Amino acid sequence: MASKNHMLWLSMCAALAIVSAAGARAGSESPSKPAETGAADTAASVTTTVASTQSDSVAAVAPPFAVTTVTADTTTIADSSNGALTVVTTVTTITRVARAPKAASPADGVAPPLPSLVPFGPQPEPEPETPVVPQAEPESFTSAADSGMAAIPLPVPMADSIVAPPAEVATVPAVADSVSPVSPVAAAVKPAAELAAPATEAKPLPVIPGPRIALISNGADPSIVANVKQMLEQGGASVDVLPMNAPASLSPSSAGVPAASASVNASAAALPARVASPGAPSPAALPIAWEGQLRYRYEARTLLDYRVPGTFGRAGTQTLGERGDLSIMRTRVGATVRMAPQVRGYFVLQDARTMGAEGSPSGTLANVDLYHAYVDLDSVGQHPLSVRVGRQTLAYGEGRVVAGADWGNAGRAYDGARVRWTPARMQIDGFVSWISEGRLIGQDRLLSGVDGLFKSKRGHELEAYHFRRSFGDASWTSESGRKGALMDATSGLRMRVLQPRFDVRAEAATQNGQRASDAVRAWFFVGRVTADLRGAWKTKVFGEYMRATGDEDPTDGKFQRFDPVYWGGHNYQGALDVAGASNLRDQCAGISTTPAKGWTLQAEGHVFRLDQPRDVWVDDAGTTLRRSAAGTAGNTLGRELDASLRWDTRGKVSILAGASRFWAGEFVRSTGGGTDLNWGYLQLAVGF
Repeated sequence: MASKNHMLWLSMCAALAIVSAAGARAGSESPSKPAETGAADTAASVTTTVASTQSDSVAAVAPPFAVTTVTADTTTIADSSNGALTVVTTVTTITRVARAPKAASPADGVAPPLPSLVPFGPQPEPEPETPVVPQAEPESFTSAADSGMAAIPLPVPMADSIVAPPAEVATVPAVADSVSPVSPVAAAVKPAAELAAPATEAKPLPVIPGPRIALISNGADPSIVANVKQMLEQGGASVDVLPMNAPASLSPSSAGVPAASASVNASAAALPARVASPGAPSPAALPIAWEGQLRYRYEARTLLDYRVPGTFGRAGTQTLGERGDLSIMRTRVGATVRMAPQVRGYFVLQDARTMGAEGSPSGTLANVDLYHAYVDLDSVGQHPLSVRVGRQTLAYGEGRVVAGADWGNAGRAYDGARVRWTPARMQIDGFVSWISEGRLIGQDRLLSGVDGLFKSKRGHELEAYHFRRSFGDASWTSESGRKGALMDATSGLRMRVLQPRFDVRAEAATQNGQRASDAVRAWFFVGRVTADLRGAWKTKVFGEYMRATGDEDPTDGKFQRFDPVYWGGHNYQGALDVAGASNLRDQCAGISTTPAKGWTLQAEGHVFRLDQPRDVWVDDAGTTLRRSAAGTAGNTLGRELDASLRWDTRGKVSILAGASRFWAGEFVRSTGGGTDLNWGYLQLAVGF
């Protein structure tokens, strides 16, 4: 009897070692194969089987539920006194109540992510750079056997997780006459002959009760998904299998959309999926598209500008013939985030600087700004209506009235809201933007407007717009010297007619309103014709005429000079930007050609004249350069010739080089003189 007790004690120790080893490997290795033991006095053998489990977790979203872990240990004991075999099977059943996930506190911001369910079977080792979700050490629970045998400590799953068995050990051979569902028991003694027969009964898959659950298949094997779905349904849950791009809003009020979700990932190294509560985002990661641009440009001028020193804001210590050059750099990094099927966000950070202007190698953030930051609602209901709110670019038509001015180093963005309606072949916009926020009510600077564009099947375009400036800060001066606000409106019409070899464009606009105490009465017109010569180099020739009115009598209380609001500027009235679309008549002719793929060569000439000789000469930036109050200096500003070469690579790299010359005319010589102006530049832009 002592020999039997001794061997029984050894068997228990062996079972304990097997179970402990299986539990330690449950989270990182594939399930262990059964270990074999044999009796020394007989050829018969018995397998010791451990029903191990392996998984991370399926998130619990229902009230607390029961989790059952079953292990069976079979030990063979040989009795040397009579040659009999004693088979003892110890079945341990541990029932635990899993806790629901901890709700996020307001300070937490969002609920912490929970581990996603690991597929069954052997798992690949995680890549070193893959984030690993920290896991608590498994707890050990002890159950006392009814037969008086020593208690066996068994590792069990974490309290906040449900375990699912690997496919290889989905069943446990039943070798005992009876198994208690709640406590370990000793099995009856069986003859050795019966042990050779294979077990035919099998234990069912673990039951995982729960509510309606969305099972999101993140690239997992279909058989894995089917096994998990079966386990959930056996527990009474209603399971919906969703694809990887599951709906962004899991609202229980939506038909067919579950109120809870679990995730099955393709590998153990997959990132954790987030539990979806009613109204929460999809467990899938938010799609983010990154973009950016680096742009460098060097410019050199033989004359800074034509303002006479000591006039119109130019320092009297400067000289008219001063030369200048500069290197400017612009960096933009932005991202588009799809936050819901109909909602996306977009932002761009920008650093725009003149290189070396900080005066020190130590960097600062003084030049960094938020260039774009808005949220788009792509549609309202089922209607072709979209809404954009935030900092954005406004650009309409060809940018001759309202545009983003991208040639400038900093560009131009507007803070406001835009509503867009897009019925068939039409686009209708309405917007309001804050140009400047006044401290007192009524002192804000607001730009608002409506724009409607129609495009035909053949490419013809017709566009109408109405833009209104409401600048209440009283910083404008009338012809009589009184200060006041600016309240004006610019209404215009633009058209484009496309023919097989011709492109005809025209635009006209009027300005009306109040500028301080003066009535605003101004207009502008532009017409452009482009002819395609259809050569091997895709050569085109073009001609343009533009007129923007000036003030005929600067003392009559009527402001007649056209103000191009916030136009795109550069290249419309020459690359040198010495003339803007205000009190100007411009005659232009040019040619563009493509000598090779990706290469564009263009040359154009301009003849500039003042519309009204008594009004001011204004450059592209709106700066007043000179004036002949008596109108005796004539109206010929000068002539300009521009040439440029552009190379666009197959990627996102472009190189632009150009040179321009301005020959000063009669008006320049009669109002203070000045040499002709030469200008050259080289620009590199790299997008990513």
